[in-house]
Amino acid sequence: GNYDSANTTEDHVHRIGRTGRAGEKGSSVTFLLRTGEDAWKSIGIAEVMSSAGCPVPYDMKEVVDRMLWRRQQSQQNDHRWDHLPKVLMVAEKPSVCKLITELLSGGRMRYRKGQSRALQTYEFNAWFAPAYQQCRIIQTSTIGHVFGLDFKQNRVSDIADLFWDDCSKTIEDNTSKNRVVEHLQELAAECEYLALWLDCDNEGENICFEVISLCGGIAPENIYRANFSALTEPEIKGAFNNLGRPDKHLAMAVDARQELDLKIGCTFTRLMTRTFLK
Repeated sequence: GNYDSANTTEDHVHRIGRTGRAGEKGSSVTFLLRTGEDAWKSIGIAEVMSSAGCPVPYDMKEVVDRMLWRRQQSQQNDHRWDHLPKVLMVAEKPSVCKLITELLSGGRMRYRKGQSRALQTYEFNAWFAPAYQQCRIIQTSTIGHVFGLDFKQNRVSDIADLFWDDCSKTIEDNTSKNRVVEHLQELAAECEYLALWLDCDNEGENICFEVISLCGGIAPENIYRANFSALTEPEIKGAFNNLGRPDKHLAMAVDARQELDLKIGCTFTRLMTRTFLK
């Protein structure tokens, strides 16, 4: 049984697939609410059931029909906001993305699909202080760091030379698998402003500049940073109304620490390997 619905239809299929393996048949029960996020998820689940030849319960079909009608109405109304400037806001993880959206929109937001199934994207209208007007806010997130660090060559024979070897940013496996880069680039291409909602620590500041590197079409003077100390309504709304700028020096400090971690860790690994081989 699924007491909590899966985040995506694909994850739902993986879950229910555990009930029947190696040609065996099984039964799966999923509990869904009639409202909120579950109501939207019911659309994909109903499609899976129909394609598998399973009857969709009447109560569930009512919810699916209602949500499909709302989606159609929302798509028809989309053009009303075409004239508004767009702001891309990026949080550090999907749960924070959703919370920020709910607090700033008062629950009046629209879900939209993006390149990544793992990253939710929401839209709503709000007064954006740097633009001095109402804007269309597009809220999404990353899943932690976008890039990792590795040696460019990694063929240095003398371990002392590792400390002089060049390093380069690499796309993390998790980032590639979830199409995070493509997701952010697609959204940034349609926006004039960028507001970064990464965690307010050195690591968060570093991720800010990873995101900035993917949003090349947004002018530097239109890039802002939200500073908050808790995920509460007063903190989030206060940060939104008093946006600052990202700190490049804090991000560079993390770059230096990552490079040291890589080189020192690699040096110790090679020394231990030599010791035990002897």
